[in-house]
Amino acid sequence: MNGLAERRAALRAWVADRVGAVADDAPLIAEGRIDSLQLVELVLFLEELTGRRPRVEQLVPGAFRDIDTISRRFLEDSANKEATE
Repeated sequence: MNGLAERRAALRAWVADRVGAVADDAPLIAEGRIDSLQLVELVLFLEELTGRRPRVEQLVPGAFRDIDTISRRFLEDSANKEATE
């Protein structure tokens, strides 16, 4: 997947498949929508989606708060790296 918009749509679809449709700013972990096993699946999905392993410094509390935060931390960062390569 190339564009940021396509990746973000894929992220939304991944979340919707597991918890139903939610707003991009809806808390995923704090409200129990995603559990610890799904969080591991999400990290693997992000790796597949971006073609890169998440950096350790990205995997901090709050990094998976909601779709907006995940997009900023993982998808936009990946898109920026691709643009400079």
